[in-house]
Amino acid sequence: MGGFDSLLSDLLRKEIESYLGKTTVHKIEKRLFEKYGMTLTESMNNFANLDDTLREIFGGGSRGIVRSVLNNFCSLKKNAGKKDSLVMLHNPKMTEMILEMLGDKDYRKILDMLIDQSLTPYEIFDKVDIPQASAYRKIDILVNSGLLVEDGKVPGNSTGRPAVKLATLYRGLDINIVKNKITVQVKISRDMLQKSTIFSTLYSV
Repeated sequence: MGGFDSLLSDLLRKEIESYLGKTTVHKIEKRLFEKYGMTLTESMNNFANLDDTLREIFGGGSRGIVRSVLNNFCSLKKNAGKKDSLVMLHNPKMTEMILEMLGDKDYRKILDMLIDQSLTPYEIFDKVDIPQASAYRKIDILVNSGLLVEDGKVPGNSTGRPAVKLATLYRGLDINIVKNKITVQVKISRDMLQKSTIFSTLYSV
């Protein structure tokens, strides 16, 4: 799992359980395991399997149910004619995590560097003015959070393994504060968003 699905998976599972109840979620997980050998959390990596299971249980309205759940913490906005998609964040925990990372200058350096290019970790170390141990840890956190994703590999030398190239799905951030309520809108590469099994199943991206 990677990219935007990493940001969404834990929250979406909890929201589905809250919305449908533990008994129904148990029924969904039982059927998922029977058909695909996976749990509800694991199905976020291949959302088409979850979508198929939900349609079997709930019929044609299942996508409407999941969209309603998903809209509790984020929603997709049209951005016609642009390379980027706009995702509005509604969930305070998700918003806090994004703002905390982007408030760190080292995280911003790494993300800004990768907006228009993909680089290996070693290339990032060479270009960014951050101690290597700290840069490695921060890159690892960004990958685990879903803000950095794998974007191909480059051949290694005669004795080394191929090196992973990293890119960012983040392309900018708009923050609005109205009556003490913070609204965060994240610009995400449409190419990266299309790799999200959740969004590509529920929406046309």
